[in-house]
This record gives sequence, structure tokens and C-alpha cells, in this order.
Amino acid sequence: MIEALEVVSRDCFRSFAVLRNATVIDGEATGVITGLPLTFFNGIGTARFSAADADRRVDGVIARFRAREQSFRWWVTPGSTPSNLGEVLPAHGVRFVYTSAGMTVNLARIAPVPSVPIRQVRGDAEMETFADILTTVFDRPKSDGAIWVDAYSQIGYEEPSPWAHFIAYDGDTPAATASVLLCGEVCGIYLVGTLASARGRGLGTAATLAALHHARARGASVGALQSSEMGERVYRAMGFVSHGMLAMYEWRYNTAP
Repeated sequence: MIEALEVVSRDCFRSFAVLRNATVIDGEATGVITGLPLTFFNGIGTARFSAADADRRVDGVIARFRAREQSFRWWVTPGSTPSNLGEVLPAHGVRFVYTSAGMTVNLARIAPVPSVPIRQVRGDAEMETFADILTTVFDRPKSDGAIWVDAYSQIGYEEPSPWAHFIAYDGDTPAATASVLLCGEVCGIYLVGTLASARGRGLGTAATLAALHHARARGASVGALQSSEMGERVYRAMGFVSHGMLAMYEWRYNTAP
């Protein structure tokens, strides 16, 4: 199941290769540079460097983002090498941000979707609603919403797009979000958030289950995600199992030495 975590970490960035001005990074490090001013859309998902060559390789990756004046994030996964990559990165100005639990679930065993109103995002107007919830939940500038809409409008909302997005409603009020990225037999859950006024009612769980059922219907058998400490209990109740920690690092162009 650790392999599933590696797949979604890699393929999240690969899915952004279709964005205008995107440059794919492949080889010992995999990722993408899109030019969009959010690190969610720019970064390194997996890295396999030798211990002897890690410093040079990290410098080489940073140079590619610096040339585009692009801030980015770097995920250190259970399969990253060398084993001390999390120590190498800060020495090059890639700063530690947080850790999260890497969790997976067998999609054959997930619960039914609760009977609450849920809509799949199928156009820019609904993505605007989705982004408005996210920016509110995570206290981000509302201007970020236009970037989300622009990016996912380019990626598309219908098949063969690998992404699908869901909004759960509190009555008539859009209140919770979840997205799923299809990576063959594996799917990744992202962008789960619930408005403070609607928490404790299972709406985030409902949106997440809708995303998982969508992925299962399209052939996925395993779901994977990265969970905060607060969310881990909720995901365990849904059947997810933890397989270790992932760490997110970030390099900021405007503060880099």
C-alpha cells in the first residue's frame, strides 16, 4: 500500500502537465512547473537520488524552478531516497512545512454515500463554488479561487479528465468539498474541507465517499490520501489505514537565498 502513496504523490503533479506553460520534470525526480502562483500546482512528488549525488541533484531541481521564478513544494515520501532527504532539503533552502499521515483504503470495503445532497462539479460556475468553500475553510485569499477555476477549467471536468470534484450541501448551502484524482487502479483524495458552520454533520465524509465511489466506478481499487492529525480519526472511521508519515517542504522564490 505504500506504493499507492507514491503513485498519487507523483501523479498529482503529472496531472498538471496539460496546463498551459507547464514543464514536466521526470527522471530521478518527478514533478511539474506550471507558472501558476500556488505551490499546489508546482512541485516534486517523488525523488530517488543516491546519497553521494543528492546535494547536486537537489540544486539542479531548484535551479529549474528558480529559472521560472516559481515557488514550489516538495513531498518527501516513504520511498524517497536518500533516507536523509528531509535533512538535505533544508540545507538548500527548501523549508519543512508539515507532516501528514499517508493512508489507504480498500475501495471494495467503503461505506455507501450518506443521503445528503451532493453534486459533482461539471463546469466553471460550480468550480467557483467549490473554490469559495476551500478558500474560506483554509483562510486563503478569495483571489486564489480564480486560479483554481482557471487550472481545472483547462484540465476539464468530464472524462477523460483524471480529476473529479464533489460538493456536499447543508440543505441548500454548499458546505463541503472533496476531489479525487484517478491514477489507474489507485485514486488520490484531495481538497477535503467543510465550512465551520456545517462541521460535525458528516458532510466532509459524504463528499469524500462520493469521490471514492466515483473512482471505484472508473476502475480504481485503492484510495490514498495525506491526512492531518485532526483528520486521521475521521479517515480511520471510513476504513483508511496509516502507512507512515509524509513530509511537505516548500521553496519560496521571493525569500530564497
